[in-house]
Amino acid sequence: MEVIGAPETVAIVDDDESLTFLMKRRLELAHFNIITFHSGREAIAWLREHSVDLLLLDYYLADMTGAEVICSLTEAGVSLPFILMTGHGDEELAVEMMTHGALDYIVKNIAFLDLLLPLVGQAMKRIDQKHRLAQAEIELRKAHDELEIRVRERTAELSRANELLKKEISDRKEAESKLMIYQKRLRNLASELSITEYRERKILAADLHDSIGQNLAFTQIKLEMLRADCVSQEMSDSVDELCKIIAQTIKDTHSLIFDLSPPVLHELGYGAAVKWLADQVQQTHGLNCIYNERNHDISKINLDDDCRMVLFRATRELLVNVAKHAKASYAQIKIGCRDDAIQVTVEDDGMGFDASSKNARIKTDHFGLFNVQERLEHFGGELVIHSNEGKKTKVKLIMPLK
Repeated sequence: MEVIGAPETVAIVDDDESLTFLMKRRLELAHFNIITFHSGREAIAWLREHSVDLLLLDYYLADMTGAEVICSLTEAGVSLPFILMTGHGDEELAVEMMTHGALDYIVKNIAFLDLLLPLVGQAMKRIDQKHRLAQAEIELRKAHDELEIRVRERTAELSRANELLKKEISDRKEAESKLMIYQKRLRNLASELSITEYRERKILAADLHDSIGQNLAFTQIKLEMLRADCVSQEMSDSVDELCKIIAQTIKDTHSLIFDLSPPVLHELGYGAAVKWLADQVQQTHGLNCIYNERNHDISKINLDDDCRMVLFRATRELLVNVAKHAKASYAQIKIGCRDDAIQVTVEDDGMGFDASSKNARIKTDHFGLFNVQERLEHFGGELVIHSNEGKKTKVKLIMPLK
């Protein structure tokens, strides 16, 4: 038998010196390193201090039995793989010893020496397999422990990442919440600024009418009186020219007053103002505007100054949009009340648009409509659009009554 690497060490414990010699010689020829002992006590004393790969142990020794040798070694903390050698007729005893850890047994008969080497070779293979298995188990335990450490570390990392993610989500929600609050404040501020602008427009229009307008009218009267006292044609022509300039200035002032804040809105109410607006849009843009007041006397509807102005400017924005963008031949304005709210509908026969994307359209294509929507929402109202590509458009302005 060829052995690769360092030779395995085999200890033989047998009180038969001649047989021990023959076993030693046979095993040395197979390149095993052999140590022999002729008594149990001698073997025990040596094996407590040294290690061997395999023990060949005779059961019946002169000073003790093989079982006693194994027991003494076990008590000393020495565990060795061994093969039991027994005489003919002791197979049952040998099998019993195998239950105490023997790898195998061999009977000392005529074939003993021929069977010894193959038996030792098989035992060495089993020992090697056992060692490999033990090493594999050690490696497996080590890998398992390393895996457990990596799992714990990874779990800790994921836990930290999860906590960071939770914090990030919480911070983002808080930021979004704050952003929504700021946006609401900005919308309210923009609405308040618009309302303030409406009020200032009304005051400015009143000032223009009461001061500049009246002064211009008085100046025009004085110039007319001066014309009768002119002593020359040249002076009369100059006065006529001044009268024309004053008349045009009065006209421009009236237009400016109506652009700032139509007096008809505050003096006669929303319905009359919309009638006037329809006439103005028709004259300016050539759009046929049809006014329809449904089932209600609009002048009796209770709208405060701010709501009335917001609703009027929203109506004007819609009519101007129809005139400029819809390519329509007419626009119909309907005014009515429903569920404690005034409802203004502007309908046209223009080219329409995709109402399913109206929010994007309002916010990107028509800032005026977006502005209308914001102002209405400030007063609890809403802007509703019904339209399709190539078809007419219907827009509703809904304002709750106060």
